[in-house]
This record gives sequence, C-alpha cells and structure tokens, in this order.
Amino acid sequence: MISVVVILGQGTLLIKNNPEGDCEKIRIYINKVVVIFAIEAIFLLGLFLVYGRDISVFVYGGDVSFLFLFFIVAFAFVDVAFEVVCVSALRARSEFKRGSFFVILKTAGKLVPLIGCLWVKVELVEYMMLSLALQGGLVIIQYANSCRGKRRAGQSVRVMDGAFDVVVNALLVTGLLSVSRYVLVNKTDIFTVGYYSAITTITGVVAILYSGTGYFLYTKIVKQWAGGDFVGLRQLYLKALAWFVLIAATLSFLVCIAGDLVFSLVYGEGVKVGAWSFLFLALFQVLFGVYQFSYYVILMGAHTRYNFFLIGPAIALLVVVQGLVIPHHGLVGAAFVQMMVMGVVAGISVLVVMRRLRARITL
Repeated sequence: MISVVVILGQGTLLIKNNPEGDCEKIRIYINKVVVIFAIEAIFLLGLFLVYGRDISVFVYGGDVSFLFLFFIVAFAFVDVAFEVVCVSALRARSEFKRGSFFVILKTAGKLVPLIGCLWVKVELVEYMMLSLALQGGLVIIQYANSCRGKRRAGQSVRVMDGAFDVVVNALLVTGLLSVSRYVLVNKTDIFTVGYYSAITTITGVVAILYSGTGYFLYTKIVKQWAGGDFVGLRQLYLKALAWFVLIAATLSFLVCIAGDLVFSLVYGEGVKVGAWSFLFLALFQVLFGVYQFSYYVILMGAHTRYNFFLIGPAIALLVVVQGLVIPHHGLVGAAFVQMMVMGVVAGISVLVVMRRLRARITL
C-alpha cells in the first residue's frame, strides 16, 4: 500500500503539472508504475517462495494465497494509474478541477470493498483480483497505445474500427476470465465446465451489447458536447441512463435465476439466494452500472471514444462475478459488501455528473 500511495502522489503531480494532457508525460508516469510494480512483484514472489501459501503472519484473517496478495497489488497499481491518466486527460479539457480527489474517490471505492471481502471469503477476492488485474492491464496497454498513436499522427488519437474493437474487447475479457476461473476453482466435471462456459458466452454477448450501445451513444453525445449543446447532452444522458438501468436490472435478475436453476439441476439443490438477495443483487448491478456509465460518459465526451468501450467489459465482468460466484454457498455476503460501498460511490458519481451538466447549462 505504501507503493500505491507513492504512485498516487506521483499521479497527483502529473495531474497538476500536465494541464495540456501531454502524452509523453503520461508515458513516463506509466513507465514508473511498471518499474515500481515489478519491484513489488519480486518482493511478493520472494515471500511466496519462503512461506508458501501460509502467509497469515502478514495478513489478518488466516491462510491467504499468494494469488490474492499479488493481484490486490496489481489491481491497486493499474487502477490508480488508469485514474491518473484519465484525470490528466480531463484536466487538459478543464472538465474537472479537482482531479486528485476524483482519483482517490474512485480508487478507494474499489479497494475498500475488496479488502473487506477478506473477512467474508478469500476465494471471491482471489477471483476478482485476477480478473480485475487482467482487465486493468488491458486498460493501460490500450491507453498507452492511444497516446503513442497521437504522438505519431500529430492529431486526435486514432482508434480501431468500432465493431472490431467491441468484439476484441469482449473476447479478450471473457477468455481471460474463463481461464482464470477454471484455474482458481479447478473444477473438471462436465456440468460445471458447461455452466462456466455458458456464463462466459453470455458475458461476451453482454459486453458486445453494452459496447455497441456505447458506440452509438458516443456518435451523438460527442457531437452535442463539441457543439456546446449541453441541454441536449443532459437530455440524451438521462434517456441513456434510464435504458441502461433497465438492462442492468434485467440482466442481474436473469443471471441469478439461471445460476439457481443450473445448480438445482446439477447438484440437486437450489442456491441459497432468496428474494431479498435477488433484489439486492439487482440494485448492486444497477448502482455499479450507473457509476461506470456516468464516469465513462464524462471521459468519452472529454477525450476519446476509446475510453467508452471499457464500459462493456466492466459490466460483463460484474455479470461474470455474479454468475460464477453467487451460486456458491456462503459467498453472497461478499457481494453485499461491494454493493454497499460501491453504491455510495455510484450515487456520488451520478450527483457529480448531473451537477457538472447543470452548471454548464447555466453558463
């Protein structure tokens, strides 16, 4: 965590000293993140070789695997670094003046519930750390490539064709999550493998759905943003948000129902998830979706369409977590921990978005 604080401090300086959004400065910052992370990874590897899986002396709560420690560090690094990069780009357009606070808020909103899962069930955290770290790594690689393309072209960041980009993102995320889940759970019977395969396939469809919808909205919102039509932008945002919430709630409910049905058929018993749990999970899905949607709408309007394609994998990741983890007994509490913390952050995010839009409309 000390190294994460160092990275956050470096990022704060980058935001302060990079008002023009210089990609070269961002590239240097990312290089520093990679170097510090490499040092930390070597240190953790040394602990793993010396103590093996039993490293309870370092983490309160008992036996914690090396995967957990490694990927909680990885996630912290990529998340903080990504937020710094994005806020630096926002500062270049003067859309956010308090960039450092935004970085801290979003990072804490993700790290706090994940660390809190330690007291619920370690396996869930291991899974989430692996998947989020992989997605976070993709985020930094994508943004670094965008900056490199901008320096070479001397103009706006060039990105891949929209449809191809959506499919690649969906396949990458679903493939990595499927493999990581198989490695962590080590389930080999045909029913379980078939269940996981079905969930990851659904995830790919969800990722394409959200990313495709995002690209369609991008073509409209950015035009209004660039043209100064903030009244139209606010109306379009509200319509898109209503559509988004409807889809998110429906998907959440269907995934939980599917998980309960599959486990009833395979194991002869239903999942211990009652009606209230379904309601809470649907609410969690909606809050998380609103949070991600609001954040990427801001980034999308302020910088490049590339950021908005991240919303598909982000929502797909949540669907996978629910579909794969919730059906197991005793892990529902971990989702509630995330729901409560991320729900607060989601509410704050929406308020910030709407307040900014109202302020621009007034001006």
